[in-house]
Amino acid sequence: MLRKFLFAFVLVFFFVGGLFAAEYKGKVKSVDADKGTLTVEIDGKEKVIKTNDKTKFLAGKDGKEELKAGLKAKVFEKAGANVTIKTDGEGDKEVATEVTVTR
Repeated sequence: MLRKFLFAFVLVFFFVGGLFAAEYKGKVKSVDADKGTLTVEIDGKEKVIKTNDKTKFLAGKDGKEELKAGLKAKVFEKAGANVTIKTDGEGDKEVATEVTVTR
């Protein structure tokens, strides 16, 4: 009985955690490295996405090359880069956990 309860608790914990994660694909419209924000056009609408010091920035053909400069990386100097962004949280608390620049 205790095992079933613990198993159910673990399932609920992981399920609820997944509810607040999202993934977006779009084109970079602008970057504000000082504020740590990225404005992305997704399906014709602009969305401002926050980043923090834990956000991973990746690029390259396989998306595994780390961009140590973050939002100050050369690839963000011009608008139009294609990105895939994974986030945690929702609403005002949504923050990017990973930003991958694709070509």
